Amino acid sequence: MNEAIALPQRDDTAGSQLSSMPPTEKPESPEAVSASPWIAFRHRAFSVVWIATVIANTGTWMYNAASGWLMTSLSPDPLIVSLVQVASSLPMFLFALPAGALADIVDKRRFLIGCEIALTVVAAASALLVWMKLMSPAMLLFFTFALGVGAALTAPAWQSIVPELVPKPALPAAVASNGVGVNVSRAIGPALGGALIGVLGIAAPFWINALSNFAVIGALLWWNPQSSRASRLPPERLLGAMLIGLRHVRYNRAPRDARQSCRVLLLRERVLGAASSRRSRPDRGRSRALRHPARRNRSWCSDRSFRAAGGQSRPRC
Repeated sequence: MNEAIALPQRDDTAGSQLSSMPPTEKPESPEAVSASPWIAFRHRAFSVVWIATVIANTGTWMYNAASGWLMTSLSPDPLIVSLVQVASSLPMFLFALPAGALADIVDKRRFLIGCEIALTVVAAASALLVWMKLMSPAMLLFFTFALGVGAALTAPAWQSIVPELVPKPALPAAVASNGVGVNVSRAIGPALGGALIGVLGIAAPFWINALSNFAVIGALLWWNPQSSRASRLPPERLLGAMLIGLRHVRYNRAPRDARQSCRVLLLRERVLGAASSRRSRPDRGRSRALRHPARRNRSWCSDRSFRAAGGQSRPRC
């Protein structure tokens, strides 16, 4: 006897509900996220520190413009005026290597906070002396050199804390954003400094340079980096770290190739510069009489004497 077997009926309500739901967006691939130039600013710590450093760097460039301006009024000697740029750039040449080794040994956050506080005190002292009209050329050079030393000591530490502000996929964008911030402050700093000098006087950029450091100090105090595992190795010494860095630059292939490329570029620039200077000489194509006023006057005099003697034709110059 054949009995009818009741088969379970198919429920199409779930399928209809799924079909009626809006399609979900596909998640972005890691490659697309890392390629975005704004990915670093999605992290709050990086955004806060980046804005603070742009403000501080703008104040520094305002100080650089104002210090050169002030030196021209204190001493019109071109050598003394040029020493302002020397005092600003020489510390980076002298202390870049020790500062890099020191940044790998000490706690970067505390080191930056201490250096920024010291820079604020020095900048405020220079602003006070300028405001009281007690600044001298020697004192201005001293303050410029001291601020340059602080900038040289903190530069490697600023660069080394970037991996602690963003995750690894966002690191290239963070490094590029730091370069953009430096160029932005370099572009607007001297312009703002000149405008403030014309409106508020020569002491205004000095005061703003001192006040701008508070932005960096506040950002560093607010930032709370994640605690990393303590190394079991003994702390590295400063001299040993410097020697290791020198050996790395000497024997590593990448820095060696970079030095070779720099030599080739400098040589090509010199050759092309010499060739272009010859082609762009302003007196090229002129006569010798025009290039040499003495000869031109002598030819003019001989022409007059020839006419006075009754000559019929004009002599050649």
